[in-house]
Amino acid sequence: MKSYWFPTSFAGLRQHMVSGPAAARYALLLAAVVSGGCASLSPTACARGAIEPVDFAGMYDKQAHCIASGLITRRCGARYARLAGTGKEWLDAVGGGDASRQDLRANADGRACALQAATAESTPDETQFRVAISACCRQRWPETAASAASASAD
Repeated sequence: MKSYWFPTSFAGLRQHMVSGPAAARYALLLAAVVSGGCASLSPTACARGAIEPVDFAGMYDKQAHCIASGLITRRCGARYARLAGTGKEWLDAVGGGDASRQDLRANADGRACALQAATAESTPDETQFRVAISACCRQRWPETAASAASASAD
């Protein structure tokens, strides 16, 4: 059985790329990469770069989700922020982490906070944007909700 996606030899790869049914797929892929720019090649790198300057250690989990999603939205776009949040929850679910719908809700709130902060005229630079995102996320996810939830679990 011949594979149209994975040629069996290097010599077959060259012929496979320039002729046959896969040639159109490669041309479309090349056009998408060129027109989309290099950012489309590495959404993970973009997301990691967006949250790198923030120290999330000791932060309430939902606030961390909210802030991270807001920062990723500003730098990479809302689609990548949604993808990053959903991907992290899938990893938590499969890898033994603490996956929850509340985390996804906090991610959605982060995207909304980013939109709110981006439309405000008083947040033109990155530092002021981070402060606005943090304030919005703390308002939407106060730490008292976390302490009340942990107290009821005990």
